[in-house]
Amino acid sequence: MHELYAESESSSQFRGEAFVNQVDRVERQAVLLLSALRWIYTALGAFAAATLVTLLGELAAQLGSQILVHVIIAAGLLLGFMGVVGLIGGCFNLFQATHISLLNIHEEADFIRTRQRQQRASEDKSAA
Repeated sequence: MHELYAESESSSQFRGEAFVNQVDRVERQAVLLLSALRWIYTALGAFAAATLVTLLGELAAQLGSQILVHVIIAAGLLLGFMGVVGLIGGCFNLFQATHISLLNIHEEADFIRTRQRQQRASEDKSAA
């Protein structure tokens, strides 16, 4: 994003809709990456909590409290489910961010090819 900002500052001319679209995609990609981090951190926390709850469940089973064991098992399953959902959500956001990166790469590659063709054509005209 810093490079895009510097590029926008280097010229007083409007860079075109393609440039604005690229800035929009980079911003969206950053939001998706931060969202993916939140999902994955939530998943890691949920898995850690599920592990702790499982250990507490074993302790409750040793004490012979069946009701407490059932409550702890339910909590462990819920936390494990939250962990799986967090990983799925994080992976989905990472997939979307990667898709946006590929769009930017394709657009930049097309721009470079077009510029190179124009430069080659102007060199051919100069040589002729």
